[in-house]
Amino acid sequence: MLHKIIAAASLLAVSAVQADAATANGTLGAQITITSTCAITGATLDFGSYVSTVTSATGSAVVKVNCTTGATYTMAIGAGANDVSGQKNMKFGTTNLIPYSLTGFSGGGTGTGVDQSVTINGSATIPAGMPAGVYNDTVALTVSY
Repeated sequence: MLHKIIAAASLLAVSAVQADAATANGTLGAQITITSTCAITGATLDFGSYVSTVTSATGSAVVKVNCTTGATYTMAIGAGANDVSGQKNMKFGTTNLIPYSLTGFSGGGTGTGVDQSVTINGSATIPAGMPAGVYNDTVALTVSY
């Protein structure tokens, strides 16, 4: 009989615990922020190799601009490392300069999330009497978005 009383008491204790059980509900939000970005993959505009009697040269290079889909951007060509009063120059040695100009990396567009090709054209005027050598310059390309 004592066993029956203990078994009944245990059953009442379990029932009491189950009767007091409750649930609570809540929510979890999920969020991600994608920020706009742009990248430029540069190139070298090679005017080529010429004999000293040539007075002008042209060339072109293709750079890649990759901006986040939908990002509006503008492009600009900066001054070169050998800029003199707003004139870009390719330099050899300490004083030998060949002036040149660039076109084609201006305006802007809307990002597509993949590389977009932009052609930059160059035109150089070669002064008479320039010594043989490799003339070069570095120009900043800027994409603002």
